[in-house]
Amino acid sequence: MSEREVKYYKLLAKFYGTKEKFFDVKEDLDELEGKKVYFKRKNAEVNKELQEQLIKINKLKESGKGDKALKEEAKLKKKEVTIAENRSKIQSILMKIEKKKLEFQKVRAEMEKTEAQIKTEYSDKFTELLSE
Repeated sequence: MSEREVKYYKLLAKFYGTKEKFFDVKEDLDELEGKKVYFKRKNAEVNKELQEQLIKINKLKESGKGDKALKEEAKLKKKEVTIAENRSKIQSILMKIEKKKLEFQKVRAEMEKTEAQIKTEYSDKFTELLSE
């Protein structure tokens, strides 16, 4: 085996290692996007319940049942806390998503650079291996 072939296989190993990392980062990014959607759905559900609770409280107050309305308002506060917690989780996830996007772009650029180097330096003899 010549030194040229050794260098080629070294670059090829680097390329596939980077490509593997690319898919790992992409998987992490997809998982974070899924978590974001989950918490947004949960927030929408809790907001719906909160609005229903407000309607119920108003009806109780209108019918002169202030004591029951107070109990319902306590439940309302719990829902508001849940909404705030979900918003906080969503913000945290969004920050993680941005970091993963940057990592994703970096890994993609590294992979493309290595692929271009292989194609440029070894196009005469070895490009068929790259397409596997």
